[in-house]
Amino acid sequence: MLLMQMLRSLLLTDTPPPGAPAARYWLEAWSWIVPGFTASRFFLLADLGILLLIGTQTKVPFIATFVSVALAFIVLTSLGMLLTDFHLGLAAFHVLIVAVGLLLLKRARWAAVGAVGLLLLLGIVT
Repeated sequence: MLLMQMLRSLLLTDTPPPGAPAARYWLEAWSWIVPGFTASRFFLLADLGILLLIGTQTKVPFIATFVSVALAFIVLTSLGMLLTDFHLGLAAFHVLIVAVGLLLLKRARWAAVGAVGLLLLLGIVT
């Protein structure tokens, strides 16, 4: 039942209530994946760990770690502005970092897989 409700809200098959702004209804449909405030702090630390692992697997790890963190801040800010809600942008940022971690990490892919599990679990629970 819960899975069907999440899929229905993901596909936006419902019509918005009368008088509801369309953008707000779109944001509310994705609210099930946005974790709580405390969980977001831990996710940011997990994202930083994944970024540092990505940076250390390059040829110049000292520079690459700083570059990866700086690019991540730019991407986080851009997602927050693009999605018009910072918390939805933060959830999208977590998913993006995990996807990049799964693609780029070779030996430490377990960190990205663990972050996916935590994101889905805590996003639904909190």
